[in-house]
Amino acid sequence: MRRMLCAVAAGLLVLSEIMYPGWRVQVDGSLATILEADGLLRSVILPAGSHHVLFYFQPVSVFVGASLSLVGFTLAWYFYRRYSRYAARE
Repeated sequence: MRRMLCAVAAGLLVLSEIMYPGWRVQVDGSLATILEADGLLRSVILPAGSHHVLFYFQPVSVFVGASLSLVGFTLAWYFYRRYSRYAARE
């Protein structure tokens, strides 16, 4: 989600969306820290002025799962190729 905001004074931008591990935020192109507002919602501290805020979802679990799947497919292909040669000879 991309937003352009103009803050008169420093403050806290609170989104009415649930906080979940894997969310990242950039403020004016730099990574910022996501805070939990009211123990449930996503928020970020903004200084006064005009800002471009970008929230994006990048969970580590997706990359771990994709890596494990790639390793599994590679091993399956290797063993298939290896043992299909022996089965063809017999």
